[in-house]
This record gives sequence, structure tokens and C-alpha cells, in this order.
Amino acid sequence: MARRVAADALRAVRQELASFLDAFDSSDAEDAQVRTDALISSMVKAGVLKDDGRLKGFRLHVALERVQLPVPNRETLVTRAEMFHDLISSYGGEPDETDMETAKTLLEEIANALNSAIDVKMKKRAE
Repeated sequence: MARRVAADALRAVRQELASFLDAFDSSDAEDAQVRTDALISSMVKAGVLKDDGRLKGFRLHVALERVQLPVPNRETLVTRAEMFHDLISSYGGEPDETDMETAKTLLEEIANALNSAIDVKMKKRAE
């Protein structure tokens, strides 16, 4: 039963990624920030990211450094996640549409890597 719950939790992370990509709005940086937080929360719920009590304000690149998944090219992905955060950051004013489109491309790369890592993790659990 524990394996099933874990697989369901990993599928939930995958669904969160898909939802984030599908709903990505190049004119709404704040929504991207909220969805990033939801993605991080789904990784915690799946048990692949430890909640050390400091998740408030946790950034995606830190989550990717710490996530307990076999993420391919982790260092490169962490760098992409930092760039993603910088592009969607609205602290200094709203990012322009070009920045948001670049952020979406980075998010697609991050999602592909996480999905690959989830596939590997699920395959190992099935064995």
C-alpha cells in the first residue's frame, strides 16, 4: 500500500507540473510565483522534498538542489530554475512578455527533467 501512495504522490507532482505549464500566462507573473509554491508543496507532499520548516519563500532552484529524485543534469537545472525565478520576479515591477515567454521555456525544460526523474523513481519502485 505504501508504494501505491508514493506512486500516487509522484503522479500528483506530475499533474502539478502539467497544470502549471498548461495554465502558464505570460501576462501574470504573480500566478507563476503562486504556482511555483504549489509545485514545491506537491514535492513535499510526495515525500521527495523534506520540509525543514523553512519552506515559506523557498525558491524552486533550492527545491531542485534538494529534491530526492534522480534529476538529470541537476546543476544545469538549478541554474535554469534561478533564471526562471529572476524572470518571473515582480518585485521591481511586472516582467515583460518576452521575459515571461523565456520563463515558460525554462519551465518546460524543468518539467521535462522532473518528469524523467519521476519516471525513473516510479520504475525503481515497481521493481
